[in-house]
Amino acid sequence: LLFIAVILVSLMVGCTRNTEAVTDHIDLVPETANMIGHVELSQIIGDDDIAEIYTALPKEEGDPQTIEEALAKVMDMSNLDLKDFEEAWIFSDISQATEDENYSGAILKGTFEEGSLLASMESAIGEGFAGIDYLGHTIYTGSGQQTGLAVLTSDLLVTGSVPAIKDVIAVSQGNMPAVDGDLLTTYDGLGRALVKVATAM
Repeated sequence: LLFIAVILVSLMVGCTRNTEAVTDHIDLVPETANMIGHVELSQIIGDDDIAEIYTALPKEEGDPQTIEEALAKVMDMSNLDLKDFEEAWIFSDISQATEDENYSGAILKGTFEEGSLLASMESAIGEGFAGIDYLGHTIYTGSGQQTGLAVLTSDLLVTGSVPAIKDVIAVSQGNMPAVDGDLLTTYDGLGRALVKVATAM
């Protein structure tokens, strides 16, 4: 998700659309984040103009050449079918990024059935999940326990690094402050857009 957001944000600056008010789940992003964003997944996936713009972008060898390939890469990395989701709130603490680990996550809103979702992901990665109980939620993770996912509500899940998932759960339980200050003010000032990202430098 971070990959596709970075690719598309340069295209989408200023491309806004009027919609009815919706719930912005940026209030579940922990204060640790210094990069936050929102992606209208359902709009991007089905938009022919965005697909054409992406195809025309200069790309290095090995980069996805079409929007379909980019989405397929994201789905392969996350083991999630993004077509099941409408929106994503992405976040990261860039200062914690290292070669071996990072602090980042995505809160996804969509239509899914927890059992079927987990079964399809287990099949895709070829191993069962380990469960970490945390503040009344189960974090499903692989043997390395570096990344995973947790279901927050019937239409929300969070995926990413395990520390980031734990922090989102803590925010949802009122045990940790959400992102605030200048970063959130900048994010809010971007209005409604297919992709928007705010970063504290």
